Amino acid sequence: MRCRTRYAHAPATRYAAPLASVLALSLTTGCDSGGEAAKGGGPPGTATSRATATGTGGCRPAASLHPYRGVGELRAEGTGGLRVWGLVFQETRESGPATFTTRDDYKIVWRVTGTGPLRLTLIGPDGRTRRPERLEAHGDSSYRRPGDEWGSGLRFPTPGCWHIRLTRTTGTADIPVTAVR
Repeated sequence: MRCRTRYAHAPATRYAAPLASVLALSLTTGCDSGGEAAKGGGPPGTATSRATATGTGGCRPAASLHPYRGVGELRAEGTGGLRVWGLVFQETRESGPATFTTRDDYKIVWRVTGTGPLRLTLIGPDGRTRRPERLEAHGDSSYRRPGDEWGSGLRFPTPGCWHIRLTRTTGTADIPVTAVR
């Protein structure tokens, strides 16, 4: 008796549709498949520049808020050694998943290492980009983190997984956050 693999002689096109479905599903359901965070490349709770998924569900994983002098702080490590910290002033929580509502504007003060001007972009659940409501360089303040300081006003108009992308000449960092109604 000869044993034969069930699909040994099946044409390769037989697997194309199921493979495409699995690939499409994997791109829409997770943020960091195999990136630095999945490998333990950044400190716990720190977003990395590899987070890429968007969609109407929440980010998996979403960045975390960390306590800093009574407010929540976002943290990220990006390419080119870029490091980012952001104080979220309208948030009522100091820690937990970075979740924002679609009805509020958020004031976030950023400290970003690197050189060159800061470009901040929001990438929505549908992949479209959006500019912040405002972005302005700050002088010295009591916020003690490395890098230069900027103030921003952000609004997330639709629910889903959003990415806050911060770019300077020396690198880029993404912070995945979830917006809810």
